[in-house]
Amino acid sequence: MYMKEKKKAKDWYIAATHYLTAGFIVPFLCMVVIGTLLAMLDSATSGQLPSILYYVIVGLFSILFIYLGVIYSAKFIGGRYSISDASKIVRLSTIYSIIISVVFTVLDFIFPDVEYRDTTLEIVLSLTISVVAIAVFYFASRKFVKANV
Repeated sequence: MYMKEKKKAKDWYIAATHYLTAGFIVPFLCMVVIGTLLAMLDSATSGQLPSILYYVIVGLFSILFIYLGVIYSAKFIGGRYSISDASKIVRLSTIYSIIISVVFTVLDFIFPDVEYRDTTLEIVLSLTISVVAIAVFYFASRKFVKANV
C-alpha cells in the first residue's frame, strides 16, 4: 500500500490552515444552513422570533460547529502535514482565533448596524459566546491535533 509523504510546512502555516478550516470555514458553511432555517422560522412566526433566542441558537450551533471543525481539521492537517510540535500549532491557531474575534468585535462596535441596535444583554451574550467558542477551539485542538513525526 502506497502512503503519501506528508508535506513539511512552517508551523504558522499549519496553524493558519487549522484555524481557517476549524474556526472559520466549517462553522461558516454550517451557519449558512442554520441561518437559512432561522430565517424561515422567523418568517413563519411573522418576525416574532426573540433576538435573544436567535443569539442563543446561533451561539450554541457555532460552538458545536467549531468543535466538529476542529475534529475535521485535525484529521486533515494530521494527514497532510508533518507536525513535530502540536502544542505550537494549537497555540498559534488559538492566537489567530483570538485576533480575528477581537477584530470582528471592534469592527462591530465601530460600525454598528444602524437599523438594528444590540441591547446590552445581546452584547454580553455575544461576547460570552465568543469567549466560550475560543475556549472550545483551544481545548478541542489540544485534544485532537497530534504530533505525527
